Amino acid sequence: MISFILRKIGYGLLVLWGVVTLVFFLFNLAPGDPVRNLVGENASEEVVTNMRRKFDLDLTLGRRYALYLNDLSPLAVHSNQEQSRIFFKPSEYTGIRIGSSGEGKAIYLKTPYLKRSLLTDKSVSGILSEVLPGTVVLAVVSIGLALIVGLLLGIAAALKKDGFYDRMILFISALGMAGPSFFVAILVAWLGAVVWREQIAVS
Repeated sequence: MISFILRKIGYGLLVLWGVVTLVFFLFNLAPGDPVRNLVGENASEEVVTNMRRKFDLDLTLGRRYALYLNDLSPLAVHSNQEQSRIFFKPSEYTGIRIGSSGEGKAIYLKTPYLKRSLLTDKSVSGILSEVLPGTVVLAVVSIGLALIVGLLLGIAAALKKDGFYDRMILFISALGMAGPSFFVAILVAWLGAVVWREQIAVS
């Protein structure tokens, strides 16, 4: 039983590492220069250099990936020197020192650090905390609405078993489950925000 649980935890960690790696490379291998897009073409080279240094874009892809994993990991190695790329800044990181790794470095147990937004320079964790309550409300309302509609359609299908409504409900349900969620979400948003809104405004 214990080996089964440990194996599942290992699989979960591997999936999490795969997702984190995929997200990192998707953003870091995208075409274009994010710093130039942010500061504009007329910005001085000094400004561009400082921005690249601030967001670690002056480093190689491998070093940026290592820093990215170190920031996300609950157990991380940080330096006590302010000029270091892995300096443990109390205003940015939340955690405690649990050991030393030599050469002015220490091991910390901390919350994952998501760095700062390239566009707004706000903490990504702060941005997520701002939108989390609305996301939770939206998720709860969506699940509740889906539960109510699903129960009503299920009862209707059971009362009209093998009839027209039963087959139609099963067809629509299968179509909804087969459709990619990202496409269905865009379609529903388009219907609600454009088509139905225009019809309601006209009426």
